[in-house]
Amino acid sequence: MIAVDQLPADPLDALRALARFDTELSKLRFDTIEAARRAGATWDQVGAALGMSRQAAWEHYTRSIRARLASTSTSELRTTKQNSLLSTR
Repeated sequence: MIAVDQLPADPLDALRALARFDTELSKLRFDTIEAARRAGATWDQVGAALGMSRQAAWEHYTRSIRARLASTSTSELRTTKQNSLLSTR
């Protein structure tokens, strides 16, 4: 839990700290959803634990997975193209 009295006194510094916390919390939530699913939790259970519907949990999680996969695929494609160009020289 974030204690208000532990945030920086300057409002802009506090916003920066909150943005960092938000990023860390999002990653932790994503990793925990993944662990729950690997352990056999249903989307109904995940949604209930997050206080949202099964559908909302599924859409959020799979959107994140697709984004990670797209990022990885793009990087791998670039590396493959670069290696291909190097081997033809």
